[in-house]
Amino acid sequence: MKKLTTIAVMGLVGVFALSGVAMAVTPAEDQDWEGKIFAGSKTSSTPKKGSVGAYLHPFHKNTWPGVQTKTTGSVLVSPPFATAYADVFLDKNLNFNPGAFPGCSLEKVLALDPNVKGAPPSCPKESFLGSGDAAGFARAVNSPAGVYLLTPTLQDRLFASGEKNKVYLYTYSEVSKQNVIVGTISKASGKYGQKIRFVLPKGLMLPAPGVVSQLTSFDTTIPAKSYKGKALLTLKKCPSNKKINTGFQNYYSNNATAKPGVNPVDGNDFVVSSNSAIINKTAKCK
Repeated sequence: MKKLTTIAVMGLVGVFALSGVAMAVTPAEDQDWEGKIFAGSKTSSTPKKGSVGAYLHPFHKNTWPGVQTKTTGSVLVSPPFATAYADVFLDKNLNFNPGAFPGCSLEKVLALDPNVKGAPPSCPKESFLGSGDAAGFARAVNSPAGVYLLTPTLQDRLFASGEKNKVYLYTYSEVSKQNVIVGTISKASGKYGQKIRFVLPKGLMLPAPGVVSQLTSFDTTIPAKSYKGKALLTLKKCPSNKKINTGFQNYYSNNATAKPGVNPVDGNDFVVSSNSAIINKTAKCK
């Protein structure tokens, strides 16, 4: 579908109502997370000290589009929700350093042709850091539990911005078109050394009038790589328990509701209705 209009939304509401729906759940109930650290370019390999890669995958259990039964999970939430922003946490023994790589400007990333692989021709090829896929539900505002319009899929690509503590996560789907999620890196505490906050743009939260984009799966693979001797992601040491921590926390906005009196630009301008706990997962190292 090339364009989702308000008329189309009204005509589709209720068409895909699921049978056997008993009660709604909150967004956090089915929130989950998968984080892997690996050597080289193979996600199945066990990392050791030095340059490593990462596989980052927040998802809602039992709700990936393509699964025949969607009678549990986030599609049962009413009203529908959008992710306003989300935090990825990296172990204190890891160091994510996109500032060591040449950057691609926000304007150039946003203008990227989705059919062109890697970085835009006008950006350094080294600015392209990783890629993946995403999926979810397009749902009308105030949809009852179990009702959705479409199950769009998205491509995503990660770019260095040219700034020390910022990355750009490009997304594209036939519903939402091109969007860029800005990720800002800061210090974390406890078992985590860094936090990356990804703030969603309005165009990804509300892809059409009256339509909420409810993301349920979002994965990105970042192969081990370096530029002029500096690694993108470094495992400083493998701790004595041979485990590396990664974490994820999601912040939801019911009906993608803007803050009063604000003309929203991104997730910071939306009311946060609830959030998940920090979901921690461990990966092996050696």
